Amino acid sequence: MTRLVSALAIVAIAIALLFLETSRYAEIRRLRERTETLQDEVRAAGEKADAALSAVIAPDTLAHATGSVYLIVVNGASRGTAFVIDREHGLLATAAHTASSLPLDDPEASVYLLNRASSAKIPVVSRRLHAGYGVFRTLVEDHQPIRPNSSVYEPKTAPLRDLAFDAALITVDPADPETGENRLGPDLPIASEEALLALEPGAPIAVIGYPYDTLDDGFAPDAATPRVERGVIAAITPPLDSAEETPNPAIANLIIHRLATAGGNSGSPILNAAGEVIGIHTHGIESKSSNADGAAQRAEVLYDLTSEAREQSRLNDLFLPAWKRLLSHWTRADDALSWSFFMEYAHPGEKPAPTVGALAATAAPPFTRSIETIEFEPAAQTRRVEAPELSTTLTAADGIETDARSFLIRQEGEYAEFWRTVDRNSEHVLFAFDYSLRSRTGFCPLHTYWRKKGETQLQVMRWRAAFELHLPALPEGGIEDYQILLRRSPKCDPVSMEFIAGAVSWPAGTDSSAQTVAFSTAQPDGGQNGTAPSATSVFAGAQAAWKRFRECRLSPRSERPDHCFPPEYIELEGATSRE
Repeated sequence: MTRLVSALAIVAIAIALLFLETSRYAEIRRLRERTETLQDEVRAAGEKADAALSAVIAPDTLAHATGSVYLIVVNGASRGTAFVIDREHGLLATAAHTASSLPLDDPEASVYLLNRASSAKIPVVSRRLHAGYGVFRTLVEDHQPIRPNSSVYEPKTAPLRDLAFDAALITVDPADPETGENRLGPDLPIASEEALLALEPGAPIAVIGYPYDTLDDGFAPDAATPRVERGVIAAITPPLDSAEETPNPAIANLIIHRLATAGGNSGSPILNAAGEVIGIHTHGIESKSSNADGAAQRAEVLYDLTSEAREQSRLNDLFLPAWKRLLSHWTRADDALSWSFFMEYAHPGEKPAPTVGALAATAAPPFTRSIETIEFEPAAQTRRVEAPELSTTLTAADGIETDARSFLIRQEGEYAEFWRTVDRNSEHVLFAFDYSLRSRTGFCPLHTYWRKKGETQLQVMRWRAAFELHLPALPEGGIEDYQILLRRSPKCDPVSMEFIAGAVSWPAGTDSSAQTVAFSTAQPDGGQNGTAPSATSVFAGAQAAWKRFRECRLSPRSERPDHCFPPEYIELEGATSRE
């Protein structure tokens, strides 16, 4: 009887397993069929979209335009795209960053245009960049925007990108040297200003250009095979915008699109359904969550480039005032950081944390500050830091002998050195910050080396968003000099070498003990005189120990604060030289 029951149980389990397995396979089959159905629907929708765009922007319109779109070649390598806007005078439009990179002053360089319509190599003679190219960068780096609603203890940069007025003209000699005939394709018509201001998201567009990804995939640049892509306008926006501002179509001169572009498409014409130029593709917009967006300059920049008076008037009277007004919605970095460092040491941990915008609006801050702009030096493999006060000079029989003392830093980077004099009767924070338009974070991390004058060791500070050195007031006071050297990666921002360095000072006596003894290893009072420590002191010590353990042991090494690591120093070196 027992065996029969066991056998029936086994059979029941087997039947149940078979049923579950059958159900699982049936569900997998249903999911596969549903996936195939969805794929078919997506494919069909894509085909319909392509058909709709083909109907709106006819293939023959784009085929006709390709004869006026040229590959820019530098010493046999692809450099970008240009298109004809004035055949008679040999004028073509392209991106300013492409035109500025052409080695036209190098007599050994070969810079020419090429396309399939003519196969002639047409040398580039000159260029002219839009007067507004780079102006936006200058304004932003002078302001260095910080989000006004961020905590004063953790100011957040507003990472921006310079997308403004990236347009230029290049000039060629269009005449064939043998026949005298014009070798350029016909002018591409430019949409009227009224039509450009009326552009809206969703409008069908196309781009023609020479992306590297096709040329590098088995095609030599000399083949000059263009690529045509269709899509729609995704958005129209200014280079800088704020929801608090009333939209102004006149300054919203960036066309955001999702056309399939790549490096080499810079300078490509963006065309509407009528085959008119409505923009110049200039940027692929990268991000961690990229939508593969691209940016194009709206085509009225071409009207600017053909009239310098108009160009300067629009830049000075329209765009500069608008950009300055928009930047005023962000707090300046020198204001935000001055308050941040003061609050960090004078009033740490206030709840709720004040915002940088609210404090920066204070009429009379409780501190003094001095801030200046300094430039990094060109990149170097190593850097020697002189210690002049530690050097000695001796008179020898054959001349003057100097024992020069210095520190050698064996790290590649861009360096900047400066000194600061501080009065130790007051409290100070020395700081430096390098805002960067190119960085997704909005800043270049800084690696710092510093010492007090007379010291024989150079202390090393790890990479930080900003350099800061807190110098509390000393009972004995006194004047001290500090030597500071900053290093940043040469890959950080090759265009701007400037950063701000400053000092914030306030009278001694402000309670900052909570900050300066946050991780003290000293025993609580009472542990030294034999009396039992209070419950409060034991609890506070346990909290501090747990916080240190969490920050220094549980967090990733790259995110651990400096106090988790033993101090690093570079030792003084000496070398004898004769004059």
